[in-house]
Amino acid sequence: MKSLLVCALLAATLLASVIEARGCPSYESAVDICHNFTRIEKKDSRCRFWSCVVQFCDAEYVQATQHKYCRVPATAPRLKLPTSPLPRGVVARNTAKTVGTPATSSPCGGGQGSTDASTIRHWLLDTAMNVYYDRANEHYTEGNQRWSGITGHVCPPNAPEYSDCSSTVTWIYWTLFGNGNDFMNNESWSAGYTGTLDQHGTQVPINTTDLAIGDLCFYYTPMHHVAIYVGGGKVVSHGMDPVGYYPYDYAPVDFCRRYI
Repeated sequence: MKSLLVCALLAATLLASVIEARGCPSYESAVDICHNFTRIEKKDSRCRFWSCVVQFCDAEYVQATQHKYCRVPATAPRLKLPTSPLPRGVVARNTAKTVGTPATSSPCGGGQGSTDASTIRHWLLDTAMNVYYDRANEHYTEGNQRWSGITGHVCPPNAPEYSDCSSTVTWIYWTLFGNGNDFMNNESWSAGYTGTLDQHGTQVPINTTDLAIGDLCFYYTPMHHVAIYVGGGKVVSHGMDPVGYYPYDYAPVDFCRRYI
């Protein structure tokens, strides 16, 4: 057991040096790494995923999330070293520029007031991944029930029982900003669709170098679907059942937008 732990720590150290050499020792890059080097499919993957992230980004909020899902501080996961080139999604990324980050006003205990962008993106990532992990209990609908996550005051780690693509991404943001101004749809967090989401935020380049956690990607021409970017070249999407975890370009991307 001791030798396995030593090997795991050595692998993590070597991988960190590879990433640092490529100029991306950041929270978003840590997430990129761990999307690519941990299995995501099951709820028990959360402990392993956040144990991976904390190896490269030991911020207090990351440690708190690791402890939440692991119950106790976890040992470092065993990481398989990448071959060259690094997997898709692990890139030397450009610094994600904010577009005027609003103050958090969370109905779910996520914070109040001025909050740095990395902490916000961390919350959005954790919440979006919980939507994916809880997919067995979620149902796609385009009816009024799609807003049940907000009207029913559903908070993470739970996810709405009913939703569609636009209400899912709106709910994810509502969990952190829902007691404040609706800067996503301008509908007081009670309505909206892809067409209203399209009218807010700022357009960003469609590539893993520039996309940041929390950006929304819109699909098809004419546009009629949206998913949330979660790092590692991946999005969480509820365009059908079950909720999907896909490469960001799993369907034709029309454009992507940033809201924080």
